[in-house]
Amino acid sequence: MDDRGKELELGGLYEATQGGTKSVTLPDGSEMKYLEDGDEIVLKAWCGNPGGISLQFGECRGVLLPALT
Repeated sequence: MDDRGKELELGGLYEATQGGTKSVTLPDGSEMKYLEDGDEIVLKAWCGNPGGISLQFGECRGVLLPALT
């Protein structure tokens, strides 16, 4: 929500955490600012009009692995 209480939709974690300066609360009640090793990322997309034709782009999943040293 913004400072006026309006619900916002943000494009990604960076926007939601304002560059890691604020935490976001997840559905399980935990909070996060950044992705961590082992986190799973799921991307889904669709476009269309409600009640009309819809085009879905499927799902893309990935797990964040530790950096190689």
